[in-house]
Amino acid sequence: MVPIYILCVLLVFCESEKEIVTESSVSIARFATTPEEINQPTPTAQSYFNQGLSFDRIHRYNEAIKSFTKSIELNQDISTYYWRGESYKRSGQYQNSIDDFTIFLNANSETTYSNLYISEGYSSRGYSYYQLRKYQKALDDFNKSIELQPSNERYLRALINNAKDSLAKSQRISN
Repeated sequence: MVPIYILCVLLVFCESEKEIVTESSVSIARFATTPEEINQPTPTAQSYFNQGLSFDRIHRYNEAIKSFTKSIELNQDISTYYWRGESYKRSGQYQNSIDDFTIFLNANSETTYSNLYISEGYSSRGYSYYQLRKYQKALDDFNKSIELQPSNERYLRALINNAKDSLAKSQRISN
C-alpha cells in the first residue's frame, strides 16, 4: 500500500492528477476504505480528515464529505470545514459548500491561516454563489479573494466578468 503523504506529494508534482489517480486509485481507495484500516485502535479526527482528502482526490465526494463530517464531530478543526466545502462544491452541493466556507471564513479572525488559504475560501465560496446565480455575493467574494491574493485576479477575471454580465441582465429583467 502506498502511504498517503507520498500520494499527496506525487499529486503536487505531476502534470495531471490522472497520472496518479489512474495508477493509484486502487491503493488510495484501499487506504481510504475505513479508518480502522489505518491500524489505529480508535479512528481519530486526523485519520478521518486524511481519509476525506483521499476520497476527494479520487472524486468520491460523498464519501469525502462523510469522512470530513466524522472528523469535525471528533475535533472541530476549522480547516476541515474548508475541505468539506470543497467536496460539497465539487459534488454540486453549492449551498452546503457556502455554509462550510462561511464557517471557515468567519473563524478566520481567530486563526492564523495565510492570506492564500483564506483567499481560496473566498474564491471557492464565490464560485458556489455564482453557480446559485447569486451574482452580487459572488462578485463580493471574488473581489475579496483578489484583495487578499492579487495573483488570483488572473483566473477569476472570466468569472467576475460573467457574474457582472449576469447581474446586469437579471437587474434589467426585474426592472
